[in-house]
Amino acid sequence: MKRIPELDGLRGVASVAIVLFHLWFVQASWLGTAVDLFFVLSGYLITAIILKNLNAPGFLVNFSMRRGLRIWPIYYLSLFGLLAFRRWLPDPGTVEDLPYYLTYTQGLTELWAGREPHFIYAFRHTWTLAIEEQFYLLWPALLLLVGRRGLVPLSVSMILIALASRLGGISPWLLLTRCDGFAFGGLLAGLLIDSQVEGRGYRILTCLGLSLLGFVLLSLPRMGATGLPFLVDPAVKPLWINLAYVGIVGAVVQSSGSPFLAVFRHSWLVWLGQVSYGLYLYHHILFEIVDGAMAARGLEKNFAVDLLKLAGSLAMAAGSWTLIERPILAFKDRFAYDRTPQASLPIVSAPGTIV
Repeated sequence: MKRIPELDGLRGVASVAIVLFHLWFVQASWLGTAVDLFFVLSGYLITAIILKNLNAPGFLVNFSMRRGLRIWPIYYLSLFGLLAFRRWLPDPGTVEDLPYYLTYTQGLTELWAGREPHFIYAFRHTWTLAIEEQFYLLWPALLLLVGRRGLVPLSVSMILIALASRLGGISPWLLLTRCDGFAFGGLLAGLLIDSQVEGRGYRILTCLGLSLLGFVLLSLPRMGATGLPFLVDPAVKPLWINLAYVGIVGAVVQSSGSPFLAVFRHSWLVWLGQVSYGLYLYHHILFEIVDGAMAARGLEKNFAVDLLKLAGSLAMAAGSWTLIERPILAFKDRFAYDRTPQASLPIVSAPGTIV
């Protein structure tokens, strides 16, 4: 499976967007939608891996272990670190819902109790990681059940379920209401695997057209499209966001190596993509601790401190990647997929997304 550096670069852009969103631009909601880009990337990359190795002996076990080696170590390191030093945190919060955080189910309190999770606020951003972990658990099993031919109806069903759930007022912090991003990514993987059906240029134009359509639909409220209430409903908006992002991801995958994408191959962006999981996980924790400590001492936020927070987040991500994540990932070779020849993929990348 050929690695696409442009996807690492795209992941790097998304991670920076989220950090800047939390640091300075909380009112710029479009930066916050970078988490949806991560979901689309996950759907595409994981589906491609599954379809490539679906019939390999012991696939589910190997897949789960490889994902676990990527996700679990620094997640639990951060979680237990916060618990160990909780009494010294500016905002220690409560650990009432610790079992949910231990099992990546922290969003479920929104579903069956109608309340936000009760936990240390610095760790509350991990709702996205919980959604991804749930997807990694359910999606391979579903694809094994329905097979390659069932990918399209399964993905379309997930998109409709997510849309109906949002329209029904269910919390947006659940896999149930955010699974359309993963499903769009899965559809894209299926399209590219069937690449012999149409030429590469046709697929690039199709992806660009989808992205353009998504952005146009997102712009309808600003264009005064008041006669289309369904299209501009806030519950429908994530659908257009995902449509825009799946078009971008598809165009990047199909145009890999193009001079137009040189910026996404820049070493700094590729590096940011590699450390994006740690950057996402650590930055919010550091921001909350520093901001809470300053508020407790009556100090106001300032640009110099913000720069130190940003530099600290990057340093933590870099150290984590070098000292913890990369050495642990070396053990993935012990859970390699069977290399029995199967239908080949066009172009794909190593998994990463948020994680």
